[in-house]
Amino acid sequence: MKRAILLLSTVCLLSLVVFCAGAAPDDDDDTSADIEALKKEIATLRQRVEALEKQLGERRIIIPRTPRGQVPGLTPRDYQRTPEGWQKRYFNGIPYYIIPIQERPKARARSSRR
Repeated sequence: MKRAILLLSTVCLLSLVVFCAGAAPDDDDDTSADIEALKKEIATLRQRVEALEKQLGERRIIIPRTPRGQVPGLTPRDYQRTPEGWQKRYFNGIPYYIIPIQERPKARARSSRR
């Protein structure tokens, strides 16, 4: 019985070794061709990057500037006062505003509640 188990395990081990050895890649020509193709692609990509960097250096980027602290179209008086109907409250010392969603006349709102 021990002899059969030893023989069976030896056969399995040898077949595994033969199978793994046969699976090794023998195609050095294919890998060298792939490497050459990748090197050519890298060279063309480097040329594209250099051309794009050259174009970027030739362009002038113009950024319109506004005076600091001033939003175009608003005067300092406009953003210092609170709009009508807003209620200023504080939470942990930080101000926040309650903003009405819809303005209704007070007389009409009272009559609709009854």
